[in-house]
Amino acid sequence: LPRIPRMCALRDLNSIYFRSNGDILDEVAVEALDENVEALLLNPTCCVEIVGYTSGNNSDIASLRLARQRAETVARYYRENGILADRIHIETEVGEVFCPKGKDGKGCLEEQQVATNPFDCSQRLR
Repeated sequence: LPRIPRMCALRDLNSIYFRSNGDILDEVAVEALDENVEALLLNPTCCVEIVGYTSGNNSDIASLRLARQRAETVARYYRENGILADRIHIETEVGEVFCPKGKDGKGCLEEQQVATNPFDCSQRLR
């Protein structure tokens, strides 16, 4: 009988948050990433898009660099814990993606977020 290809069964993985202007994983982030690693190891047909978010605009090189560094930190953690590099795709999103600056003018936590979005490896991102 022909084998039916398995599809990625994961729909959501943990996002993590960094301290302002930082790219160091804290204990809470490591616990969340460990859960993601376990799920990915159990689901080898799943690849991930890692998206680093930041405030700012497209001309804000420092914001772009920080978002990319954060996404790279997460990708490195996955690779060091057994997720193959060809299962990882990195993106950077700039701007107030999830929330406005707020009434207090302090911004929001989501601007320090790195999301891990699962997708079926057969649907490779370009």
